[in-house]
Amino acid sequence: MPEKFVSRSLRTAVTLPLVSAALVLPSTSAAAAPATSLAPAAGSQTSVSAGAATAVRTAGAALKSAARPSGLPASAKGRFVSTSRLAVSADVSMLGVTWPTTAKRVSVFVRTTQAGQKASAWKAVGQEQGTEAAKTAGTEPTMVLGKATVEAVVLSDAPVAASLRSYGSQVTGTDAAVASAAAKATADSVSMRAASVTSANATSATGVSGDAVSGKAVSIYRPTIRSRAAWRANQGLVREPYRYGVVTGVMIHHTATSNSYTRSQVPAILRGIQAYHVNGRGWNDIAYNVLVDKYGVAWEGRGGGLTNAVVGGHGMGITNARVFGLSFIGNYDVKKPSSAMLDTAERVIAWKFAMHSVSVYGRTWGSSGALNNISGHRNEKSTSCPGRYVYAKMSTIRAKVATYKQRYYSNVSAAAVRAASR
Repeated sequence: MPEKFVSRSLRTAVTLPLVSAALVLPSTSAAAAPATSLAPAAGSQTSVSAGAATAVRTAGAALKSAARPSGLPASAKGRFVSTSRLAVSADVSMLGVTWPTTAKRVSVFVRTTQAGQKASAWKAVGQEQGTEAAKTAGTEPTMVLGKATVEAVVLSDAPVAASLRSYGSQVTGTDAAVASAAAKATADSVSMRAASVTSANATSATGVSGDAVSGKAVSIYRPTIRSRAAWRANQGLVREPYRYGVVTGVMIHHTATSNSYTRSQVPAILRGIQAYHVNGRGWNDIAYNVLVDKYGVAWEGRGGGLTNAVVGGHGMGITNARVFGLSFIGNYDVKKPSSAMLDTAERVIAWKFAMHSVSVYGRTWGSSGALNNISGHRNEKSTSCPGRYVYAKMSTIRAKVATYKQRYYSNVSAAAVRAASR
């Protein structure tokens, strides 16, 4: 039977306003000439206040009929084409194309032109598969760093009302300070949290200090995970109270965004993903419970408390209520994950499994049936996520998680780990 969820009050987090831009791709009759004008849309400047004054540029204009863009794959032949072009200028822009969930056989291609450079080749953008009360269907986000022009082509069998939106954020001094602090931490650094643990909770304390048997305080390893406040998550975007289920496993994802980011850009990337997931897809918050960047730094994703079984938005249906979601920041279909990134993820998973009494090599179930307790997104849905290079490491990931779980938590109860981690 599905678990019951308990609503709890939202926590307050530091917010940072996002720069947003949107352009709607109009629909025309299938018999009409393809709409392919790539002229930049006219825009307006509006100052808004959300903690601090920020200029928000909203672009929108009707598209004109023109020739089909060159360079598209042969699969574009005979299909209806909508096109759009949008200029972005934020330090980090997260772009996504969305369309009604009722539309069938929609394909999206995107290309970018950085300032002073030639346009990139058209790149197919996959559909992001999370389904948390999705108001729209949509692509995985495309990340653009700095000034650029982005062009999108939507292919469909019939006209479809699609939208290209950009959520941009500036890299702040606070972001740089957070990144600097993270750079000083090594991939194997852990913080020690003390908690009173009685003999009812633990019989010994392998890898910890103190005397659990006599009821004295012990210190238990916890991986360092940067808070939502550190990346300035916008709690004001969260629409409903968080829901709580159980943790019976972990599903590993990747964000499918660029790998060419710096440490100081990571908080802005997270803000952009959150804005796209909420405003673009209609989800309640950023989909993933934890995200890990290429430098091996872990970040708290969805709110509601890392020690709790917070329902995410990363999987299909009931999976979100049963399986913890961890995502690597970047595209690991095209690049191998760093050893620091993998090691941090393995420590986080071991800690989360210890807290919720989950076995490393066991089996659980989600909306699509049976899953390994440590699974990849592609085990549930037809997708390349978490990327072929991460997926090839799944056996190694399981072995390392088992090693860390044995090393740090073998004789410590789940209650003790949870109490020590709060």
